[in-house]
Amino acid sequence: MAILRWILVAGTGRQQGLSAPEALLAEAFGRGLAEQGFGLVVGGWPGVDYLVARGFAQGLAASRRPLADYLLQVVAEQRPAVYPAHAQYPDFRGGYLITVPTGTREWLEALKYADAVVLLGGEGGTRETFWYATQEQRPVFPISCTGGDAALVFAECVANWVLFPYRGFTPAAFGATLAQPAADAPQAQQLVLGVLELLRAQFTEQAEVREPIFISYAHEDRQWLLKLRAALRPLEHQAQLAVWDDHRLQPGDLFQRDIEAAIAQAKVAILIVSDDFFASTFIQEQELPRLLAKTQAGTCRVLWLLVSGTGWQASPLRHILALNDSSEPLALLSPARQQEALIMLRKSVAAAIG
Repeated sequence: MAILRWILVAGTGRQQGLSAPEALLAEAFGRGLAEQGFGLVVGGWPGVDYLVARGFAQGLAASRRPLADYLLQVVAEQRPAVYPAHAQYPDFRGGYLITVPTGTREWLEALKYADAVVLLGGEGGTRETFWYATQEQRPVFPISCTGGDAALVFAECVANWVLFPYRGFTPAAFGATLAQPAADAPQAQQLVLGVLELLRAQFTEQAEVREPIFISYAHEDRQWLLKLRAALRPLEHQAQLAVWDDHRLQPGDLFQRDIEAAIAQAKVAILIVSDDFFASTFIQEQELPRLLAKTQAGTCRVLWLLVSGTGWQASPLRHILALNDSSEPLALLSPARQQEALIMLRKSVAAAIG
C-alpha cells in the first residue's frame, strides 16, 4: 500500500497523569492513521508518543505490513535530561529510528518527514512544535478537548486562519471537528474520523508534479533501502519525487513488466551497491543494462551509493562518480556518520532533479 502522507503526532510527554481524552485519542488516532494508509512520525517520548505509536502498530498488524516502513521515530542522540529516569528511550520499541543531535534539530528534523502535524495536549514542548511547524508551512491540527498546548494552539489557529496553510475545508469545518469532545471511546472514535477526513481533504486538492525516481537494490540490502527511503521522504512530501522500488509490487503483479515500466519513466535512478547487488542476476541482466543505456542516451541520471564490497571496481559504475566516498562505504561508518551521509545524498538528489 502506498503511503498517503506522513503525519507527525506530538503531545504530552509523560507516563502518568494523561487526561482521559489524551489517552483515548492517542491510541485511537494511531489505529486510524494505520488503517487509512498514513505514515506516522513521533519523537519517542512516553505518553502521547508512546500511545499513538502503540495504536498505530496494532492497526498496521491487521494488514500484515512491516512497521519500519510506516513508523518513523526521530530521537535525540542523548537521552533528554527531563526524560523519566525509569523509562526506556525511545519509550515505544519499534519502527525506523532517525537519530539527531539533541536540541532544536529534534523538532526540525521530525518536521522534515511530516506533511502535517496533530497536537494532543502538551506542556510547552508541544507548542514549540507548533511554532516550528508554522515556520516550515506544515498544517497543524490541534485537538482542543485535550487541553494544554493543543487548546491554546486551537484558539490561535481559529483566530488567525488566513495565516496558516489550510486547504480543502472551511474554517467552520475545522473548528467544529477539532472542538468535539472525547469523553468516552465512541466520542473519541468520532473525533478521530473527523480529523482524518480533514487530513485527506488537506492533500486531495493539491496538484502535484513529481519527478520519477527508481531505486535498484538487492533484497539482502533491504535495511539500506529503508534508510534511503527515510532520507528521501522530505523530498517526497514536498511533492518533488515519485519514488519507485519493488515494495510497490503486490502478489499477482507482473513484476518484470512493472519494473520495466518504472525504469522507462525514471528521470533519476539510485543504485544501492554492494556485493549482493552484483550477485543479483536480475539486476545485472535486466535493471542495470537498461539504466546505463538510458544514461548514455541522456534520459536518466544514475546515482549510486556504496554500502559495502568492491565489485563496483570491475563494473561500468567505476566510470560514474559515487554519491559517497568509495573509500568509506556506508556499512563501515558509525550510525551518526551514516545519517549525515544520507542527508548529503538527499541534497545530491535534490540537485539532480533541479
